[in-house]
Amino acid sequence: MNIIGAGLACLASWLIDYIPFVILEAAWMLVSVFGLFAYFRKKDLNR
Repeated sequence: MNIIGAGLACLASWLIDYIPFVILEAAWMLVSVFGLFAYFRKKDLNR
């Protein structure tokens, strides 16, 4: 859910030309994506 929320906030900020918030939300989105990949990778290794 955080990936979707941050992505939408990033898009909305891009549309109003507020670049600092675009950078912040893009960073949160990347953190969420990496966390999700790490979760599934760890889950696969435990099989």
